[in-house]
Amino acid sequence: KYKPNTITKAAYDENQKGWIYVRGYSPTRYHDDAYVGGSSVLWYRPGLYKINDPEPYFRALLQAIDTCVADALKRSDGRVGKCNVVLDAFGFGLSYIPPMAPIKKVLKMLQDHFPDKLGVFVIANMAKPAQIFLKMVSPFLPIEVRQKIHLLPSADDKQGRSSMMKELVDEEFIPTWLGGEDLYKFDAKEYYYNSRYKADFISDEEGLEYITSMPYHA
Repeated sequence: KYKPNTITKAAYDENQKGWIYVRGYSPTRYHDDAYVGGSSVLWYRPGLYKINDPEPYFRALLQAIDTCVADALKRSDGRVGKCNVVLDAFGFGLSYIPPMAPIKKVLKMLQDHFPDKLGVFVIANMAKPAQIFLKMVSPFLPIEVRQKIHLLPSADDKQGRSSMMKELVDEEFIPTWLGGEDLYKFDAKEYYYNSRYKADFISDEEGLEYITSMPYHA
């Protein structure tokens, strides 16, 4: 099996810059305490790092999504299993667009492993390369997912951007790079080994076993 809850050394190395991680939770009208009832938040910054090897890159991505869903379930005692995604496309250029083959594979894996686990998907700083990429992948996304994609107002619209972010993310977790006050800086060792989001590690060889055991994903 693929074991999306696990991380390999190669995937750990791939995310040293923190282009993807889980932090915080969303406000909710279904519970008085957002910590208990709010969806978890996944921060994805593809412009921070150009893909070196799709295999560990997408394992880091899938493990982050699994962590996001698991954190929501844990905080809510199994009642909430949704992950809200904030994708900041700042710095994402045409050369950052990966080949379609691994994209199709990971989209299939996402549908198989995380059906109906996406809350909302918000994209910030949607420049031309990101628009091209979204147009490329949209035909492969279920209609339910496409309906959950929203664009964050531009940085020029400070009030609109702030209002939308506060609806999506508990205010204490809105990062400075999106107009908030959270000064968090990602540290791979701390995040994967010691934080509330710490990972289960497997060897790089174990991370590739799915290629033979799950050929429809390979």
